[in-house]
Amino acid sequence: MREVIEKNVTVILPTCNRYQTARLVAAQKLIPKLTVVEISGVGSYNIPGWRAPEADRLPFVETLFRDKTFGEIKSAILRQKLHAHLSERKANIDSLAVLGWGNREALCGLAWAVQHQVPSITFSDSHALFRVRPHYKEWPKKRIVALFSSALVAGQSHRAYMEMLGMPSDRIFDGYNVVDNDYFAQGAEAMRADAPARRQACGLSRPCFLVPARFIWQKNLPRLVEAYARYHTLCKRYENPSAIWDLALMGDGPLGPEIDGLIERYHLQEHIHRLGFAKYDELPLYYGISSALILPSISETWGLVVNEAMACGLPVLVSNRCGCAADLVKDGVNGFTFDPFNVEEMAKCMAKLSSLDADGLSSMASASRKTINQWGPERFTDGLLSATRKALDEGPRENSFTQNLLLRLLLRK
Repeated sequence: MREVIEKNVTVILPTCNRYQTARLVAAQKLIPKLTVVEISGVGSYNIPGWRAPEADRLPFVETLFRDKTFGEIKSAILRQKLHAHLSERKANIDSLAVLGWGNREALCGLAWAVQHQVPSITFSDSHALFRVRPHYKEWPKKRIVALFSSALVAGQSHRAYMEMLGMPSDRIFDGYNVVDNDYFAQGAEAMRADAPARRQACGLSRPCFLVPARFIWQKNLPRLVEAYARYHTLCKRYENPSAIWDLALMGDGPLGPEIDGLIERYHLQEHIHRLGFAKYDELPLYYGISSALILPSISETWGLVVNEAMACGLPVLVSNRCGCAADLVKDGVNGFTFDPFNVEEMAKCMAKLSSLDADGLSSMASASRKTINQWGPERFTDGLLSATRKALDEGPRENSFTQNLLLRLLLRK
């Protein structure tokens, strides 16, 4: 049985979105003195439903700027108000956790912790494959990361990157990137009770690959459309046109016109469907009427949509540049991974999956559920418990003149 921590744990977040709220509600059961300092009570992004409506009803959430989006808050004002708020509560802060290490709210929180000798924890989903980083940019990161007492990371590749930045392995714990598995599983199952009618209402007449993604270059959607066209050719070449699934793009963004142009160029208007942006409350519907998920990103810290799809019992096709791939995707068991720059490989993965019989697809669906059952809010809770205990045992880290100077310089940005 997991032991309750009776220490005062404070977590700083830009906004209590639906994902963070599910994690912290679970964690608060074993950390009863947990407090969340939320910067913005409106949301980090101008996306309806991004901030969790239940955040206003949670007694452990304290909001600094109730009516301003995160982007509207000037850095100097943020720093002043956050430091004043933390200082007022200093007697009730035994450890302080922040999201990341390079953004302004993380740096503000870390600077306060360093000044007041409070052990600090970083939540991190950065990994080495996310983007190419020049060596000169890694040097200051190492100095900043050295100021944290422990870390709660997303998975294997994120642990490796944290170790590369100098954090000892015994101070790193995983479980940060999880979702409310029950919410997605139960919602998708409810939708499947009337799947044919719901699929038809969405303009889908065949099984489909679902792609939940913003239409930006990192998501690699133009190359996916090319791969999907190649997939059509492969299925027809092997005289298996009945195995062709449709492609459902759920999202929107600046690359919309380019994607529409490619769909028209390859004459795929009957097979590629634009579903538009979906709110959090609508996601189980789309997972429930889909046959598999594809995430073709060339740059992705994790990919929470993979968690969501697996909780809903879907096989998954995931780019090997996604942070979740190493932890969640088992090739040939619950899906396949692929090189997002290789159109042919992407097309063959689609063909392999869609050509499986009902038993094969059912086996992959079960494997997805079994794997993701180990990656729910309970895993986040265990990770936070371990990271907090370690931070308290380690105590605040020693800091040098160089580190203090670096912090001050970064906070001026």
